[in-house]
Amino acid sequence: MNMPAKPTAGERPPAGKAAGPLSLQRLLVVVLIALAAVGFYQLWTARVERALLVAETQLIDSQIALKATLFAATAQLDLLRVGLEQALDDPAPRPLPSAHDWLLPVPGRDAFSGPTPLLSPGVPATHVTLGAPLPASGGERARELAAAATQAPLFAAVKNNLGNASWVYYYSLNRLLVVHPYEPGSISWSDALLARDTFVNASPARNPGRGYYWSNVYADSAGKGLMCSVVNPVYDRAGRFRGVVGFDFTVDSLIGYLTGEELAIGTPFIVNKNGQLLAHPTLVKSSDSRVSTLEDALPAPLRPAANRLLEIHPGGFAAIGDAYVTALDLGTAPWRVLFVVDKRRLGLSVLGDMRFELAGMGLLLLALFFFLRNVRLTEELARLAVTDPLTGLANRRRFMDALHGEIGRSRRSGRPFSLLMLDIDHFKHVNDTYGHNLGDKAIMALAETLAAGIREIDIAGRLGGEEFGVILADTGLAGALVAAERLRQAVAAVNIAAGDGAAFRITVSIGAAEQGGEGGSPEELMHRADTALYASKNSGRNRVTANNGQ
Repeated sequence: MNMPAKPTAGERPPAGKAAGPLSLQRLLVVVLIALAAVGFYQLWTARVERALLVAETQLIDSQIALKATLFAATAQLDLLRVGLEQALDDPAPRPLPSAHDWLLPVPGRDAFSGPTPLLSPGVPATHVTLGAPLPASGGERARELAAAATQAPLFAAVKNNLGNASWVYYYSLNRLLVVHPYEPGSISWSDALLARDTFVNASPARNPGRGYYWSNVYADSAGKGLMCSVVNPVYDRAGRFRGVVGFDFTVDSLIGYLTGEELAIGTPFIVNKNGQLLAHPTLVKSSDSRVSTLEDALPAPLRPAANRLLEIHPGGFAAIGDAYVTALDLGTAPWRVLFVVDKRRLGLSVLGDMRFELAGMGLLLLALFFFLRNVRLTEELARLAVTDPLTGLANRRRFMDALHGEIGRSRRSGRPFSLLMLDIDHFKHVNDTYGHNLGDKAIMALAETLAAGIREIDIAGRLGGEEFGVILADTGLAGALVAAERLRQAVAAVNIAAGDGAAFRITVSIGAAEQGGEGGSPEELMHRADTALYASKNSGRNRVTANNGQ
């Protein structure tokens, strides 16, 4: 009879017994942990999404405020432009003292300058500079000079309404510059004014639609820091381009629009269409002389996506790499607000705010830990109650329960099974010669050989001392003799280390008995197998004997 070996067969539960409810308890714990983990993750995800939603709401509020400010600023420019255009078209501009009386020569330059005489006392001067000879009365240049001078009160009013503006100005093709307020030495006429990008890009060739032009960020030559300019073209009634009105402002003032506790989860900043930073919590300051870029504001993993951030659809968060990013456009100005949130930082921040939930999760896990520990202890106690502590095989109690179960199954099915009884030959001599420690080692070697040499459905047990039993399920006496002989040979082939390179071997005597479908009690079967075992010993040991009596 050929029976496949299973190394763990000696440890299977006794026949007729289920694995017990403890496995179900462990499964329940696993399910509870999984449900708790999923629930906690969903709660954490909802908190992350809520933080992003709240931040986006705050950003929209900031966008509305900033758009309103920019709209008001351009409205002031419109007011100044309309005032100048009307004054330029006035056939009889307000009489002024002769330009020779209030425009004085600029030493070393072909220019005249001076404060307009039309402002009330105490109002900061609106300065007029003419980068050309004084005009004769009645000429076009004289008319423009008079028209611009009459708008001095309007310049003062617009500057007062534009709190963030450093200067409000008008400069024209006729080399006329009007600036409010005047700061000596800060702004004077230069032919370079006509080559500035604010003039070139507002002229008809670049700006046929007569829209506003917003400059790049630049470092102010007068030392006011990083600035940006916005200009509006001025045309006369005949449709001729005459010049531009505009104002300059320091960009660091814009960061005040991007504040709020809700935005602490990330970094808000303003960038123009060319990727220059106009506002940033740390990278844009009034004292800077270097213009920072979008790439400077982004964490290293996001920098390759800088151009993409300038073009992503505004509104809502997009997951880009390890960050959440949203963009909002500002309408009047070609700028956009960007908000970058580090995923890991946000996740940890949300976890930090979930102290009570984390505490509850910890208590649950602690309770489940102690529950599992109790389950393991209970299982260990149950295992120890039916397991031989030295060999790990079934102890006598477990073996007898298995034998009762096998007899019951045999009666129900009518199929026979067999019982082997094994005893180590001359075991006292092993103990006397090598000591009890090596005697125990011999017992363990025999147990390992039995466990490796029987099938999954078979049961091996230690019945006491050096005596062992094996239940061979669904096996008649002939098959039992084949299995017993194989086990006997396997045991005899095992070398047991005795120390210092020495080794010894043991042999076993085996008795076999078959139990038919109508057999008797376990005790009767064991008695017959024991009788065969003693016959093996009396016949010289290290052999197998069958008892085929019923």
